[in-house]
Amino acid sequence: MNSEQINKAIRALGERDATMLRLIELCEPYAVRPRRDRFARLIKAIVGQQLATTAASAINKRVTSFFGGSPTPDALIAASDEDLRALGVSKAKIAAMKDLASKVVSGEPPLSALGRKSDAEIVEALTRVRGVGPWTAQMFLIFTLARPDVLPTTDLGVRKAIRDNYRFADLPTPKQIESLAARRKWAPYRSIASWYLWRSLELERRERGRKIAKVSDTF
Repeated sequence: MNSEQINKAIRALGERDATMLRLIELCEPYAVRPRRDRFARLIKAIVGQQLATTAASAINKRVTSFFGGSPTPDALIAASDEDLRALGVSKAKIAAMKDLASKVVSGEPPLSALGRKSDAEIVEALTRVRGVGPWTAQMFLIFTLARPDVLPTTDLGVRKAIRDNYRFADLPTPKQIESLAARRKWAPYRSIASWYLWRSLELERRERGRKIAKVSDTF
């Protein structure tokens, strides 16, 4: 999507959904653009599986430091499991990372050609990799290929943000999220709606931090 298309998408979401409009006005502008470092982004997504954002970021920084930059498939294959474990990467994720590296070296999945495939075809290709499920494939679609209409219904951050902003008593189920997105007419911009939901959590964390700082200043 170019800048004009992104602006059109943001306007459409704001016009259709008052809650989304509030998040758009509170958050910084949508800033996702296609990335060329596809292997590195997939490795980061694998590391981040089932981890809080801060923990995933810390481990990814150690991985980058260990390899002197983003790891290449050959470098990752050559690295010992012991060294990777020392960086905080679990055994299961090491197996997934190395399986991805081996498959990329052999040309399956063909990362350079994925951009020409449909979202469903990309998910199908990536989930052939050991340890790569639909969530990881969806993160790749949203943050690496910048596909505009992906709804990660199992993502914990999206679920928390919907609970907090749309007044759910509990974390919404995938079906409830799909229903909400349909009622609020997020399609064909569900990736962008998800991005603003994630950003809303960052706003909440910063606000909590300011409140804690103010309380600390009184003692």
